[in-house]
Amino acid sequence: RCQMEKLMVNLLEINKESADRHEESSKSTKTWSDLFKDKVELLATDMKIVQRTVDVAKTSIDVNSDRQRRKNNIVAFNVPEMANSKIKDKDIVLKIILEITGQDMEKDVGDVFRMGKKLDGDQKPRPVLIKLIGMNAKNMILENSFKLKKSELYRKVILSHDLSKEDREECRKLIGEKKKEISTKDDIDKWVFRLRGQPGGFYVVTHRRQNL
Repeated sequence: RCQMEKLMVNLLEINKESADRHEESSKSTKTWSDLFKDKVELLATDMKIVQRTVDVAKTSIDVNSDRQRRKNNIVAFNVPEMANSKIKDKDIVLKIILEITGQDMEKDVGDVFRMGKKLDGDQKPRPVLIKLIGMNAKNMILENSFKLKKSELYRKVILSHDLSKEDREECRKLIGEKKKEISTKDDIDKWVFRLRGQPGGFYVVTHRRQNL
């Protein structure tokens, strides 16, 4: 009987040692599994960061490329659009430029065309895209665009940079921020807000309305 009891004790000890080894093995396996999982999650996070960085860089390149393509362009709004007229848009544009600059700049003007499709019943003239040969011509025209206010024929015409979607959003943001800043001190209806600078480097200037 004594030997039987010893045998039973030995078997229990062997089973306990086996169970302990199995538990340690399970813990080790679990530890390595968790470690591997953490590494995979960390790698996935790093990959997302890299992808976001690549996307931002690509967007920046696309915006700059688009801005470069538009840099010599001007968009003219409210230029009269007459159906079945023999007067070409380019001729009207050249007259506008001559009136405000005092110079015949035909050699500086490349393509001139209406933007968008004319819709039936729409009386509002479509914007005119003016492609100029260089920045000097563009700057001269825009710097003299304020003279349109005194023009008998073209006082409603507005000349602007040819802006990308991103630049238009940036302009709205800059104007909005300036209006918010002024509104904390005064009625914004008493102020005029104007953008200055070039696409990618715009800033807002303000002055009080004179007719108040």
